[in-house]
Amino acid sequence: MDFNAVEGTPEEWDTWRDSLKAEFLHSASTTEDAGAFAVKLAWMGQRLKQKALHVSWTPKVHADWLQRCKDCTEWGSKNDYFHENVTESMRWAEAVMVSKSAPVSQIVASQDTVSALISALGKDAICEAALLELMAGGANIDQVRAKAAKEREVILNKARRIVGESLYDP
Repeated sequence: MDFNAVEGTPEEWDTWRDSLKAEFLHSASTTEDAGAFAVKLAWMGQRLKQKALHVSWTPKVHADWLQRCKDCTEWGSKNDYFHENVTESMRWAEAVMVSKSAPVSQIVASQDTVSALISALGKDAICEAALLELMAGGANIDQVRAKAAKEREVILNKARRIVGESLYDP
């Protein structure tokens, strides 16, 4: 990322990065660390420009994600998903596409864990194509985001067809 995709000054980001190093990159993490880490994650998430996010990551979804960061108390596991319906998750879709089957065992939807929050931010919120476009000046940002939205929907729909969407309806 660069500063065309986020809010804040380089100094603020340096302080944030340094605090992550000081607070979390030390000895084994504790349960208390999970909530504090989620607060740091929220700080970063609040500074992402809307144009750097996928079209499907609406302000309402973003507000829900931020609230879950504030409520987070657990690190979680790889089976945790942010979305109430996991068929909205790119991480889920990628797993289905690789395995050609439903990753049904132990999936826990609608989670407030660090694992679910990080996964959602990286796979569902941040649009890599938009980041690259913003870094290049952003002249075609709306077209880039629209194309990324279509590509994302194609992948999600393919995964849904593989497993049958009713399998995961909440």
